[in-house]
Formats: sequence, C-alpha cells, structure tokens
Amino acid sequence: MKAIVSGGVMLLIALGIVAMLSLITGGPEPSWVGLQNVIGDCEHAIKNLPTRLGLRWHPQPRLAPPGVYFTLTYLSARSPFGITGVEPGTRVVCLKDEGAVLLVKAGNVEFQAKRQYLTNDLDVANLAVRNDAEAQQAVASYITKQQQAIDQPDDSRKVQPLGQH
Repeated sequence: MKAIVSGGVMLLIALGIVAMLSLITGGPEPSWVGLQNVIGDCEHAIKNLPTRLGLRWHPQPRLAPPGVYFTLTYLSARSPFGITGVEPGTRVVCLKDEGAVLLVKAGNVEFQAKRQYLTNDLDVANLAVRNDAEAQQAVASYITKQQQAIDQPDDSRKVQPLGQH
C-alpha cells in the first residue's frame, strides 16, 4: 500500500512554506513556478520519509532466496570445538525444517535456531545489524509477532516478511 498525500494538503504545506520564506527573507510574493518547486520538494521529502521501523517503503518485501535466512539476535551454536557466537544479521542456510526449529548452517557451523529468531526479509535483517534502540525495538516486536504466528494453531510454518502478516 503506497502512502498517498492528498494534493490539497501538499498545496497547503507548500503555500505555508513559501509564505513563511517570503516573510522571513522579505522576498517577493510567491510565484506559481516557485510554488510548484516547493510542492515538488515537499512531495520528494514525503516519499523519502522512513517508516516508523526505520525502513524505506518498498512496494514488495525484499526477500532472500528460498532457504536463506538471517539471524535476528545473538545466538550460540555448539560445535565439536566449543561454542560459537552467531551475530545478528548472519546469513544462514536452512538444512532441515523441523517446524518451530530449523537446522541451519552458517559457514562451517550447523546449529538449531528457533524460527522466530530468523527472517528472510532483507530489511528486517538490516535492522538486526543496526545497533540503535529504535531498530532493536523493531526487531523485538518482529520476533514477538513471529512467535505468536508460530503458536497459532493454523500450522503456517513459513517465516513471513514484515508487513505480510
């Protein structure tokens, strides 16, 4: 769903900006060409606003290839050599889908990961890599929604991209 800002609202915003600039600078009354430029600038700015999750709007989710996921949190993987830490945003490949748990591989390490700690949505994976409070809150919310979807009795087993619930 594309965000649409009505032309009337954009026109009012543009008129207000042009009028304020004229008052501040003591410049000439706004012209139609100047107003069109301001409207274009406003439209460009609105289209490029990030969503509340810190993501740019995409008409379709940007998904990893089938069987490829990314970790959303720090995970620990046991191996014959000890415990390996797996950082958020690490690319993993699904070896076996066991329902709520996937057997995955990252490099030479195979381990089990709960489905809610993985995503195939590239934008959500990018959030997991970022180290700011807003991004981490968004990832936590995504994990909660994934857990709720897993707990639902409809047995839908696919990790769904953000915004496709």
